[in-house]
Amino acid sequence: MQLVVVGIGNAVYEYSVKFAASKYKYQLFALIGEDEDLVRQIFAASDIYLAPYRIDTFSENELIALRYGAIPVVRSVGSLNDVVVNEENGYKFEKFSKMDMMDALNRALGCFEDKDKWHDMVGRAMRLNFSWGKTSGEYKEIYNIVANTDMKKCVKEILIFFQY
Repeated sequence: MQLVVVGIGNAVYEYSVKFAASKYKYQLFALIGEDEDLVRQIFAASDIYLAPYRIDTFSENELIALRYGAIPVVRSVGSLNDVVVNEENGYKFEKFSKMDMMDALNRALGCFEDKDKWHDMVGRAMRLNFSWGKTSGEYKEIYNIVANTDMKKCVKEILIFFQY
């Protein structure tokens, strides 16, 4: 197994990852910085995308990972929580802790060992549609509801639309 670490962050972590990559050059690769083309190639060659964020970063990495079939293992924060459906298109963990993260990662690795189950999950992930074409159609529906309805009915329709 090989590990690729991509990102920018705390200088102590960056140094630690770079040091480990120099020590374990055949098992660990570290890309500290930004190189969008290389990042997409890494996603395309990956099986799992690990995003243990403490806070939501509002990145699109989980969307790119899903598109390329790299199953996300993410902390349940912000957009990561919205995009990843646990055990459908990825794996989630709640607490920002090593134990919770390892539990989610172990669940992903367990699925990876069942090739049929893994293949189905990768297929579901790659078929997800987060395009603006889909989103703009949803916004257009909401706009039409607002334009053609009284406000009480409009609020009720919007809440139903978003399944609250």
